[in-house]
Amino acid sequence: MSVQRVHLCIDVSRDGDVITGTVTTPRGAIRSFSGRLGLFSAIDDEIEGIPSTSGQEESKDVDR
Repeated sequence: MSVQRVHLCIDVSRDGDVITGTVTTPRGAIRSFSGRLGLFSAIDDEIEGIPSTSGQEESKDVDR
């Protein structure tokens, strides 16, 4: 079994309970997110190798 590592740069801004930010890959792809579920979704998409539909894509928390 081989291990594949994914290195991500995560930038988070917090305003009270609300978080927003970006996840950037080594290839330079940027995914914006809002909410904790949006953050988890952005990370999961990168781990699973799901390509973004554009240079920048936003994942949103369904509760916001």
